[in-house]
Amino acid sequence: MELGTNAGQFNLRSILDQFVGFYSNNLIAGDDRSSTLEVMTQEENHVAGIIHYGSFGIAADIVDGQTSEVKTRRERTDVERIPLFFLLYTPSGEDTWYMATQSFGGRSCSSTFNSHLRDFCQDHMNQQMMIQKVMPTSEDAYADQSIQKLTLIRRRVASEEFQQQIGELARELKVSLSVSVDGRGALGSYESIRDWIAEREDAALTYDGIEFDEINATVRIGSSYRKVALIGPSNVAGVIDISDDVQRDGDEYPVYDSILNTALEVCNGMLIQYRDQ
Repeated sequence: MELGTNAGQFNLRSILDQFVGFYSNNLIAGDDRSSTLEVMTQEENHVAGIIHYGSFGIAADIVDGQTSEVKTRRERTDVERIPLFFLLYTPSGEDTWYMATQSFGGRSCSSTFNSHLRDFCQDHMNQQMMIQKVMPTSEDAYADQSIQKLTLIRRRVASEEFQQQIGELARELKVSLSVSVDGRGALGSYESIRDWIAEREDAALTYDGIEFDEINATVRIGSSYRKVALIGPSNVAGVIDISDDVQRDGDEYPVYDSILNTALEVCNGMLIQYRDQ
């Protein structure tokens, strides 16, 4: 996201520092949310930290998954919190700041974070803040970019043939097949592979007797990667998947230093691409 400002009207860095400071001590509240910020890094060109993202649930017993022993009781007023990363970043010599927030396990705080930042600017500074996406959304933005990996997907596959080798499984499975290159090679450009698929008479690719009716491509943009759909619904628009690029702790959450370094690298790569459009 890009945070817009008119040069000279106000100090955007000061507003961002005040915002993260305020919500380090106050709740980011919503109808079913209760979160706080923890600032971990404050450098000249970026501010980063953790959003302790909380959601209210329903009253329930928390039990051991192996023994069904009741471990604790969750009440309706209890908040389930997970750590989500945030980054506010400005390239050297620019008057504009950029923002990145993390999603995890299907949960995202992006819209809530944006809304509270805009409201904070209006309520405390009497200024209007503009936030807009800077991720290239048109295929033209990455038409000539290199594809590093193709992922073929087939949903609702009968599990019988897999059960013989793996054991008891769910009735239906989702099967994925990944095709990638070693090192810094490429399978081809996005445009060339897209056009080749578009010329086929059938809408699916077949491998080892399985028809794959969805295809995602991992495209190199600058020094980062983005998943885009070649066939099938695209549910990753505006999102960069860095799952394979970060280290994780014992709870499978990204390690802070690892996600910070990766996020800064991705931001630099994306902004180069964005400014070249």
